[in-house]
Amino acid sequence: MSVDPIRMVEDLSWIEQALLIYGPRKGGTTLYQNLLDGGAEVFVYPAELKLKYLARTPVLAATDYHALVKLPTNKPKDMNDIGRGDRWNPQAYFVHTREHTVSSSQFDRAGYDADWSNDESGESPVGDLVRKDIVRVYRNCPVRLKPPRMWCAKEVGGRPSTVLNLWKQIFPEGRLLLLARDPLMVVRAVLKDRRMVGERPSIWNIMKQTYEPMAVNASITEHLNSGRTFALCYEDLVKDTPGSMKALARFLGIDYGTFLTEPTILGQKVVVRTSSRVDQEVFVSDARWTDGLTLRERAIISVTSCILRLRPRFWKSYDGIRNLISAANASEIR
Repeated sequence: MSVDPIRMVEDLSWIEQALLIYGPRKGGTTLYQNLLDGGAEVFVYPAELKLKYLARTPVLAATDYHALVKLPTNKPKDMNDIGRGDRWNPQAYFVHTREHTVSSSQFDRAGYDADWSNDESGESPVGDLVRKDIVRVYRNCPVRLKPPRMWCAKEVGGRPSTVLNLWKQIFPEGRLLLLARDPLMVVRAVLKDRRMVGERPSIWNIMKQTYEPMAVNASITEHLNSGRTFALCYEDLVKDTPGSMKALARFLGIDYGTFLTEPTILGQKVVVRTSSRVDQEVFVSDARWTDGLTLRERAIISVTSCILRLRPRFWKSYDGIRNLISAANASEIR
């Protein structure tokens, strides 16, 4: 990374202590990210890092990198008439999940954008750009009074090997926080999200959405017991949030507090952006994977998952994967 004059007087050693939350799309990674956000020891990047796209372009201009950024804006969001009880109004759901906002007292988006606009460095390796990005987000957070010990990014989906290998290449000292979820519940969540915004996925897309969480879960089992990986299941995270976050705190060597059980973005309490309910609290859903899906969708998912289970990599059931993760965490405690 090119030398930044400010870097010469500012302690940025924490940049290399990088954590990556990774799991399937609609697998609970945003909740996980928002729970970890609450403390002072870990600075959490408030969006997806788009590693699956960056992997295609190992060298990128600063302006092109900045164009990929999906960080929160400071635009006030109208949340009137959001729906009935804990159910989203479709229009409010679209706004909440697609328009990311946070108070300017937490994050100065204009200052962040100006940092990139004034960047005349030309093309750089993506690793340098990621480091610049996290530093610029951090410097534009007025409430941060002292440097953290580490920081955390998030990525979902894509090819697991591509995403995880790029992360290890950029941050050799980095660690992985992997989150598995029942793949049938994941594809249900994806399809319901598409329906809420007026989309009707094709047969091929439903097959792809069925494959992706199975591939991510298989990759998670391959990374267990590595020493630099902490794996968790979404179902356990929402059922026992304090217990799950205490285990994560032990792995990271950070202090545990109730702030790790309340979803926040840059310290501001929020309704999780991808949540199916209008609720700032962590909740356990009692839905089955078939609930709310059409006969067409259920048939495509069932056939696709059965065919995939014939492949050796996907033989293990989700219950089997949960048992492996539980065993790995138990051995870590011992």
